[in-house]
Amino acid sequence: MNIPFDQKALNKKLVYNFSHRNLTDIEEKLLANGWKFALKLKK
Repeated sequence: MNIPFDQKALNKKLVYNFSHRNLTDIEEKLLANGWKFALKLKK
């Protein structure tokens, strides 16, 4: 993905859970880190 993205936006929550079960803190952190890795930031 090549998305123009504001660096400050990475400090906000990137993962929202819409499933039938709650994510653990570790699962949520892993998903958020995965998104941060997948997004290529244009500076």
